[in-house]
Amino acid sequence: MAGGHLRSVVEYLTSLSRDPHPIVHKWSLHSLALTISSAGLMFSPYVSSTLTNVATVYLAESHEAAGAGSIATANIAMQSELSVYHEMGRIIYGLIGILGPELQSSVKVRELCVSLVEELRNEDDEFVIVQGIRCTQHLIMFAPLLVDMSTLVPFLQARLRRSTGLSLKKAAMTCMYQLVQRDVKSVFRHSMGGLDDQFFKLLDTDPTLQDVKDVVRSWITQTALEQPSQWIDICRKVLSRTAIDEGQDTNTGAAPNDAPEEQQVGGEDDDNIGGDDDGEDVFGDVSKSAKKQAQPSQSSSEPLPTVITERSVKAAPALPPRWRTRIFALECIRQVIDVVANSGIADHFDLAVARRKKKNFGADFLVLKVADLIKMTVYAASTPIQEIRMEGLLLLRQTIERFNSTADPEVPDSVLLEQYQAQIGAALTPAFTAESTPEVVSLGVKVCAVYVGSGIIQEVDRFGRVLKLLIGALEKCKEDKRLTAVGDVTDLTPHASQMIKWAVLNAWAELQVASVHRQYLVAVLQPNLGELCKLWANALEEYARARVESEAALAGSVAASGSTGSTGLFDANYNNSGRDTEKNFDQSSTLKILGAVSSLVDDKNEAMIQALMRITGSEVDSFSTKQDKEARDNSKRDSSSTAFSSMEEDGGVLSIDTAAEPPAQKRGPLRLIHVVFGLCLEILAKTSSTGSTNSQSAVNLSVAVNDSALQGCLGALHSILNPSYIDKDFLSRVFLEMMTILERVAWMEGSRVQGLVVGVISTVIQGYGKDVFFVDEVEEYRLDTAIGEDLVGSPVVSVTDPRETAPPVGDGRAVSPTTTSALPGSRLRSIIQLLVELYIQKCVGSNVKAIKTLKTIGGRAGQKTTPETIELLSRVTEILAMLVKVAPPRYQLHLAAATLNVLIGVLRDPAFQTELGPHILVNLKSVIESLNKNSTELDPKFLELILNGALGAILKKQASFAPGKPALSADESMSFNFGAEAEVDSEVDVSPVEITEWCNGLLGTMLILTSCTGVQIRKAFLDQFERLVMSSIESNIGKIVTVGYQCLKGVILMESTTDEAGKTRARLLMRDLIPFVVTTIVVKAAQETASTGVTANDSPTKDDKVGMQVIEEGILTLKSLGLASGETVRPVIISIIMSTVVPLLHPVDSVNTSSKAMMVHTLALNNLLALGTQFPMEFRHGLSTLSVERRTRLETAIRQSVLQQQQQQQKQQEREQREQERVARERDRVKIELKSSFAGFT
Repeated sequence: MAGGHLRSVVEYLTSLSRDPHPIVHKWSLHSLALTISSAGLMFSPYVSSTLTNVATVYLAESHEAAGAGSIATANIAMQSELSVYHEMGRIIYGLIGILGPELQSSVKVRELCVSLVEELRNEDDEFVIVQGIRCTQHLIMFAPLLVDMSTLVPFLQARLRRSTGLSLKKAAMTCMYQLVQRDVKSVFRHSMGGLDDQFFKLLDTDPTLQDVKDVVRSWITQTALEQPSQWIDICRKVLSRTAIDEGQDTNTGAAPNDAPEEQQVGGEDDDNIGGDDDGEDVFGDVSKSAKKQAQPSQSSSEPLPTVITERSVKAAPALPPRWRTRIFALECIRQVIDVVANSGIADHFDLAVARRKKKNFGADFLVLKVADLIKMTVYAASTPIQEIRMEGLLLLRQTIERFNSTADPEVPDSVLLEQYQAQIGAALTPAFTAESTPEVVSLGVKVCAVYVGSGIIQEVDRFGRVLKLLIGALEKCKEDKRLTAVGDVTDLTPHASQMIKWAVLNAWAELQVASVHRQYLVAVLQPNLGELCKLWANALEEYARARVESEAALAGSVAASGSTGSTGLFDANYNNSGRDTEKNFDQSSTLKILGAVSSLVDDKNEAMIQALMRITGSEVDSFSTKQDKEARDNSKRDSSSTAFSSMEEDGGVLSIDTAAEPPAQKRGPLRLIHVVFGLCLEILAKTSSTGSTNSQSAVNLSVAVNDSALQGCLGALHSILNPSYIDKDFLSRVFLEMMTILERVAWMEGSRVQGLVVGVISTVIQGYGKDVFFVDEVEEYRLDTAIGEDLVGSPVVSVTDPRETAPPVGDGRAVSPTTTSALPGSRLRSIIQLLVELYIQKCVGSNVKAIKTLKTIGGRAGQKTTPETIELLSRVTEILAMLVKVAPPRYQLHLAAATLNVLIGVLRDPAFQTELGPHILVNLKSVIESLNKNSTELDPKFLELILNGALGAILKKQASFAPGKPALSADESMSFNFGAEAEVDSEVDVSPVEITEWCNGLLGTMLILTSCTGVQIRKAFLDQFERLVMSSIESNIGKIVTVGYQCLKGVILMESTTDEAGKTRARLLMRDLIPFVVTTIVVKAAQETASTGVTANDSPTKDDKVGMQVIEEGILTLKSLGLASGETVRPVIISIIMSTVVPLLHPVDSVNTSSKAMMVHTLALNNLLALGTQFPMEFRHGLSTLSVERRTRLETAIRQSVLQQQQQQQKQQEREQREQERVARERDRVKIELKSSFAGFT
């Protein structure tokens, strides 16, 4: 609406609203309300004037509800559906919405709005009161401080109690729901009491008032964790009450029949439990009588007295709660348990802790009400109403699942629920009586299985009738192909028979899955395990056949309806709706059966494997065999002409669609395990853990159920994907479809499910390997494309260059050299693509291009530090390294390029240094060793390019980062100039992650240099590695010093290999590193011994320990050099070591007795003695090369060491002798003799 017209319209309608004629002012106000709704924020300039006009019209006597004037005009006004005040309420509602939060800024407008809303709520017309409540909801949203809770809450209670109109009750309940969501404690603090009873009474009197349930659920969500016992008492009161008083006097106390119940609740052993954080009990007004209702407020400013002071209503006959109300009470109990369980507070399930904290602090815990929970389940499961019975069984199952591990503090090594064995059996028995419905019987069977498998009782003989019910139901399934009776329930319909049969099989499947962790269940399952394997296999086959037939029937019905009219479509939709209901139930049971089958297959159970390997679908097989034969005959007749014509049309380009097909493979028989494989893929393709409903609880339930389905199917695939069960020909035909489904699951689910997907891929690689991924097939070569920069892109589906097209099988021509090193086909490429996609998801921070790719394809970054993510990346890198290891040489380089990219990307990500660093280094070494093993068969230029690229990526990261130092500039990092600025000086402001990142990068560089010695490495990279090792050795951080020496030892070990290239590289690196180590040892020793003022009794500092570590690691490194060197040069190496270490000994005439000097002396002497023991001949040669002063120092040190050892041995012998003498004296002084004769005893 244009601004100019809006002003005119408002002026006209404002003028007309003051007209005394009822029709005129009524419809003018109606039009003004529509204008406000249409204009929106454009109406802001007219809010103040409109509110003033509304107040004026409201106070005018001529604008009554029926209007003034003649009888005719009055009758016209009375024929109107709604009053004038109703239109005023709509106008005020719209104006408050336009003002929004600005309502609090203007005092005049605010007071006027609040006054008008109060007046509207005090009207007699229910439609006007509804508008007043709607305006109040807007005030609560935009200006909650303007709402007087002490007035509003009792007003809403009065409306809910006395109103006869459903619209007013709905409005009051919606407003109450809004208040409860904001502050439930304030609502019940200002209520008139008995609010819980009022809510449950509303469910009885107005079953369509579903907003009551939302209020109670919100109330439970906010308060159940602090006061669960109060909620158990409220729901127990509803279930045990025989009648609800619907017509009590509003100005008197509570109904008489409520008093005994309140006394009963207060007499429990868990009374006076807990208040809120403010010291106020949210339920304080709930358990009190309604005396507060009989004391209206005396304040003249509150409109409450005009609302609640009404004539007393005569009491109506008391009625018992309806069954729907009792069902809702049971649902509330289940919600309380869920809220407490999801909180993660273990004290709610520990009886000993709960009792102690209740006694000391008055806290409230759910475990204190276990007895009441069991009583309510027995009551609900024994009622004749089937819906209540089902809720009781659900509550019993939930109680067993939550409290099955709660210990009984009064009985050691016992579970709390063990004492309720009789009550649980009494609750389960009515489910199998003659009056039970099939739904109740099915649920009863499942709850029996939950109880047996919960571990509450682990002696099979003590289960009694519960286990007999399960075994009896199983015997019925074995006897009858179509189940006709279970327990006392007879004459089952086909649908009911199938439902109960699936429930029985599902129950026993749960026991089989639980038997993996509970050994006592093996004795329960073993007598019937053979029959169970057959029944489970038949159930899976039946379910698969039903799925195929239903989809085929639906397709035929829809096709027929297109030509016959709408009747066929209606029948098809009706039948499909019934099938979907049955299918959903069957699928939930199928997942349990799949879990049981998987566990038995993992255990190599012969009965289960035999049942799965049987041939199924003979009719279908015979038909398909005939069709395949006809298709092969037709293809033989047309293959030559089709291929020739395609070559002519395309000008020598071979198209995929018309290319000659490979010879038809002989397909084996269809076995039941193939059907199970297909079921798993179908469920994976149609299941997602993302919630699609509006309710958060429904979303959580859907996510949990679907996540369980995904994990169950992936676990089943992990078990059955074995060459002994599924042959490679079958897997080759369906492999691409399986990978497409797995890729979809991996993109849509979290790290836990992604880890299971990777586990399935690992199983396929380990089981099939080269037989599936590295087989030259015609279709594989036609679809083959080289791995580009973007592995996520779609593969090319045609080949345009005839030179790159593989010849048909049996042609005899050689394969083109351009394809010898490419990947063999789309199978391997699909695995590499999925693994790289998972890497991109989890390591987004290490690759800028990966971030752009994720934004383009809509991917999501996972949580980096979760254990599931760590495990996932560990499996991904392990599988990639495994593929490189098992791949033939012509495919190895391409796989190694992708694998090294992933490994180095993870290694450069700071988030995974601690957890994944060692694992990545192991896989990196495996890849480099695989390349080195086949280096003679690989392209040397490509191999050199790959390894130098990997080294460059790691060294670039190392050059731009040093622990404790700022990052270098771009020029310095690109030129790999480490320099003095990047020297690691201290551990100040250096995090453990930075230290680990530095160490992992240095170790990765060392592995590449030492594992593949036959490849030419750039001289700049070797020089950079030397500088990094030197900087690490000079560091004052102990971990970095150790890694630096480890890298040098790795270089030294290349000297002992038979590879001449390795020896050459080792000597090139040691040319500078060994003299540097010798110099470092001498310098560090001089620094340590030069310090004065520290006595031998002082403990060494952290810097002292690092200095000693540098000296010790350096000496050990030199010793490893002597061990790795040949016999011809070893005497020279030992002489160099002795010339370096002997000066570290303490001189004879030295007066320096500091602790550092003594530590250096002891370290040097111990290493010299070990060197002499290990290499005696070389040690003598080195001793002869020493000067007289150094030889004398060594001899003196050895003599002193021997003398000290002798003195220590003598002191030890003296201590032992003194101890023996002391023991002997004690033995002689204390003697106890038993009296053998009592002859003179009196």
